[in-house]
Amino acid sequence: MAQRLEQLLSNFGFDPDNVSTLLDPTVHLTAGFAREFPLRVSKFEKQSDEGVDEARSDWATYVGTFEKWGTRDPNLGNGIALVTPLCRPDRIKTLGYICEWAFCHDEIMDSSPDHLVDINHENPRANENGTLTADHIANIKQLRAKFYLEVLTTDPDAAKSFIVAWEQMIQTTTKHVNESREFTTMDEYMEYRKVDVGSWLSTTLACYGMGIKLTTDELKSLAEIEDAWGNSYVIINDYFSFDKEHDELLQSRGTKLSNCILLYMKWEKLDVEAAKAAAKKQNQYWEQKFSKLVGEYLDNRTGHNPDVLRYLLALCYMLSGAAAWSAVCPRYNERLTPGSYQFSMPARPEPGGADTRFEGEEVSENDTNSSIPSSRSSDTSASVEAPSRKSLLGFQHLLAPYEYTIAVPSKGIRETFVDAINLWFGIPVETISSIKNIAKVLHTASLLLDDVEDNSPLRRGQDAAHIIYGEAQTVNSANYLIIWAMSEINKLGNPACLGAFFGQ
Repeated sequence: MAQRLEQLLSNFGFDPDNVSTLLDPTVHLTAGFAREFPLRVSKFEKQSDEGVDEARSDWATYVGTFEKWGTRDPNLGNGIALVTPLCRPDRIKTLGYICEWAFCHDEIMDSSPDHLVDINHENPRANENGTLTADHIANIKQLRAKFYLEVLTTDPDAAKSFIVAWEQMIQTTTKHVNESREFTTMDEYMEYRKVDVGSWLSTTLACYGMGIKLTTDELKSLAEIEDAWGNSYVIINDYFSFDKEHDELLQSRGTKLSNCILLYMKWEKLDVEAAKAAAKKQNQYWEQKFSKLVGEYLDNRTGHNPDVLRYLLALCYMLSGAAAWSAVCPRYNERLTPGSYQFSMPARPEPGGADTRFEGEEVSENDTNSSIPSSRSSDTSASVEAPSRKSLLGFQHLLAPYEYTIAVPSKGIRETFVDAINLWFGIPVETISSIKNIAKVLHTASLLLDDVEDNSPLRRGQDAAHIIYGEAQTVNSANYLIIWAMSEINKLGNPACLGAFFGQ
């Protein structure tokens, strides 16, 4: 099936060999999973390594160190490069950061028997052994805000899907734990587990990584395909993670375990090996159904959207990549001799410093000469020239609360109002653009200060900026925005404008 998709995509000038390398499946362990799907590794593995290392460096600085590796191993390779081999080179670093952050977070959750480490709770508590304080929890949330902001600023459409999937995953898992839910059928379990294990989150990340956009109608037409794929993805995860999670279950004496292997053991009175065999057989059914549904989808359409084709191809690679990585990764295979297996041998950087900018392969003009107060703004018609790239780092912390706040979509009422009244005033487009920018900045500064003064925890359904960055940094950011706006108003060349500004 993957070969057919590759052939169709060649008609649109897309060649997976441009961004990834085909691996020989006969020399990679997959325990019999995903045999029909090619195995590829991204050519930009190094960039993903950098994202992983940055996440670990940030986590070590603000939360604590981890000896275990999640999505990268210095000897083995990079799991992100295997699971998302079609990812763009300028986005794979972000994926590496996100996935390693998720690994660190999962390890903390797994080490907390009562799941007390809930970073989404308004007043989160540390786990019982006291290893996490309220400050640690706040830092974890700030690191999450960092990659939320990166995704929002680079691809707002994909970011919405990603954040919705993330929140859905958290809510589903938390509800299951709090309600002590018991499953009675495998279908019921699968519907829960596809969300809990992050299969839908993975697909939104893949879309972001590839820079593709699917319409609502296209997603509806792919629902049955995604369902079969998601079931296979769950079984692959459960199969390879079972030994580790079952050991933790026995040690904790009561912690819940969500795993289809355990359900087969419980419902069908099977031992571990027989239950694994049953799961593997069920996975073969879902893999075959996935391929069959994709074939029917292609047969029933005369024209194809290349984004849909790339998405379907990515799903194929995600299954083979997940199986190959899970079969040998340190997280699930502690007994594997270090260095005894690897997917590739790139030069691997040591974990580096805490540079908080995400960088792609190339530095764009917008990155070196962008507008203040938005270090990534594309609206340069009324902007102050930014300093060089090196000195731009000095604005990062100052502008972070502002950029975080504007990244959450607003209704655009002020811009619409300005456009409406300009029908009568006829102000030049360049000046109107400046006025809109000034209004947006002042409004955002007001929001930042209001939330601090009112101690509001939320802004548009997300954590308010001062919850993420602290009151001092947020107030500093708001004050800077006000001074910046005054400077821009002065450039309008009309003293009455400054008078109106100071009058308010």
